[in-house]
Amino acid sequence: MIRIAKILAFGLLLFSLACNKDDDSGPSGGADITGTWKLTAFTLDGTTTTVGGGVTLNGTFKSTGKNFNAQVTFNKDGTYTSSGSYTVVLTTTISSQTTTLEEPLNDFFGKGTWKRDGSQLTIISGTETTVAEIVEETSKKLRFKVPLNRTTTDSGFSVTQKGTGFQTIERQ
Repeated sequence: MIRIAKILAFGLLLFSLACNKDDDSGPSGGADITGTWKLTAFTLDGTTTTVGGGVTLNGTFKSTGKNFNAQVTFNKDGTYTSSGSYTVVLTTTISSQTTTLEEPLNDFFGKGTWKRDGSQLTIISGTETTVAEIVEETSKKLRFKVPLNRTTTDSGFSVTQKGTGFQTIERQ
């Protein structure tokens, strides 16, 4: 069961690497979000189905962040970089067994390109593309929602995760 929880934690960490209203426009329209922002909140809730060895296990998970020391800089040219870290606290319940793991996560957005189109923020890092919906926006705060619908395979186990994550960043 611990191995399944670790596989789930790994999948959620991959998701996290993926995952302000002014009058100016940023790349592709919408309000300008260029500048440096500090990560202040992270949550992710959902369900998981693990299939392997002829067994199917269904469960739930809740992930939150703490010890935030991470920031992201959105540049006017449509690129971004992030630095710093935070701790992911992942609680999974599978077959009535609950496990909680804590893992540090560095460079929560990595580096890559970004595009804003109205209430959608698209983040591209390597081959990963994440489309977030901006659900709260002020000149100092940006909160966005990211859907999770992913299947990963490791050591003969297939793990499907579905859920919704929220991240909040505040302008520095």
